[in-house]
Amino acid sequence: KTLPKPDLEIDTDVENELPRNEIEKRLAGIWSEVLKVEQIGINDNFFYIGGHSLKVSTLSYRIHKEFNTAMPIWKIFQLSTLKQQAEYIQGASKNMYSDIEKAPKRDYYQASPTQKRLFILNQFEESGTEYNMPVIIKLDGDLDTGKIEDIFRKLIKRHEVIRTSFEIIDGQIIQKIHEEIDFTIEYIKGDNKNEQNIIDKFIRPFDLSKPPLLRVAILDSTEDNNILMVDMHHIISDDSSMKLLVAEFIQLYNDEILEPLRIQYKDYAAWQNQMMYSEKMHAERDYWLEVLNGEIQVIDLPIDMKRQLVKSYTGETLSFMVNPEIAIRLEEIASREGATVYMLFFAAFTVLLSKYSGQNDIIIGTPLSGRTHDNLEGIMGMFVNTLPLRSYPNDKKTFVEYLHEVKVGTVSMIENQNYPLDILLDDLKIKREAGRNPLFDVLFTWQEEQINQWKIEGATYRVEPYYNKVAKFDLTLKGYKSESGIKCDFEYNTQLFKVETIELMCERFSTLLESISAKSTAQIYDLDWLTKFEKQLAVVEDINFNF
Repeated sequence: KTLPKPDLEIDTDVENELPRNEIEKRLAGIWSEVLKVEQIGINDNFFYIGGHSLKVSTLSYRIHKEFNTAMPIWKIFQLSTLKQQAEYIQGASKNMYSDIEKAPKRDYYQASPTQKRLFILNQFEESGTEYNMPVIIKLDGDLDTGKIEDIFRKLIKRHEVIRTSFEIIDGQIIQKIHEEIDFTIEYIKGDNKNEQNIIDKFIRPFDLSKPPLLRVAILDSTEDNNILMVDMHHIISDDSSMKLLVAEFIQLYNDEILEPLRIQYKDYAAWQNQMMYSEKMHAERDYWLEVLNGEIQVIDLPIDMKRQLVKSYTGETLSFMVNPEIAIRLEEIASREGATVYMLFFAAFTVLLSKYSGQNDIIIGTPLSGRTHDNLEGIMGMFVNTLPLRSYPNDKKTFVEYLHEVKVGTVSMIENQNYPLDILLDDLKIKREAGRNPLFDVLFTWQEEQINQWKIEGATYRVEPYYNKVAKFDLTLKGYKSESGIKCDFEYNTQLFKVETIELMCERFSTLLESISAKSTAQIYDLDWLTKFEKQLAVVEDINFNF
């Protein structure tokens, strides 16, 4: 579908009226919960007051549950004010919302498609730490270690997925839930000198047949400074699940009561496996086969070292903050064009890849939350589905023309995010090459509103960045947007790229962002990406050659 621009300009002369009728009031309540904004007016624009590509899915399924009306993602982009959405809901036909049912009690359950993929990868990679999800938390102040251990026991009891093991029975990958498991927190004495070494040793392989696939340790480095180390395997967790674990830990530490869970991850897995036979999933399959029709080209990035037949996962990360003035201008461009900052940075990154590779048919992976139903908000587990986003950054297109293409592709991808990657790869009959990931070797991720510090009883709690020296892909750009600005992490495979190569890539991407912020209506060919030093060098070489 061709998506019109939402009207993101605010007319300050128009009074932003409060909701007037029942539908507007109920819808305003949903907006308030999703956006964490107290007062909503009928002329407010969802994307202007905090909405983005991740929250739009949440809004869609919340509307479905509240009004028994399906409002597709593309329709939310088209009708982006509360007034417009309320009018749509009032005139739309009913599409009854239904809960995910609890699976019948069994000795074991079928794993979800994503869990099956991770189980197979774990077998191939001989149980490394590529799919560990460590979180390092600094705790300043008084610490009740007994209370912490009690809280983790409650969380393990609350979420069945933490008490789950995986094995093969009758040729099928299954998950088995254990009522009781052994769990203790490891206590380690240390100091600032050996802190990093202790953290690195804490992160070690999991045996997927032995739950819990969760480890917790407390490093006591000084009298009032402790480090809480938490590590989980990706097969039972994702980024949203880790945030949920942290949030519930804080609530329990502050003696708050958690609402009981109606369903668990195994119920979702049964629901998703059943969904594979539905008309909706057949339609999603048709969409992906159409998008990925024709020749599939891997991105041919120049590498520093020969690619090995056996894939290596050793990695490092280089980071930079986007210049604040440039970041503001980029956000203004995204807003003006009816896109999100996620879409703009994706477009910019693929332009960079195109300039490096000389290709204008680019396929890179991007993870989607997979939480497409209201019932899944409070459930821990592995929901993420990483899917290919195909785009065509042709030199002759203007950047804003290309941004609109990316917007349409992104919205369509979000609408069709339920179809599992591994089943898609089988459908496409992708030929697997040694030392490569199938379909894409480059990834783009985006996170917004990173909150890294909280208050708990008697202490301050903050999440510290930890780089696991792992790179699942050749290259990954991780974008983070928060109150402090926009940060870009370039995670790269050290068996392919030298650090100097990625340092130059960071500088070039920064140059490209500045160029886009200054002349977004220019053709992609005319966007600057070479650094000032490279330009000066080119001038000198040209002078010498002419002389």
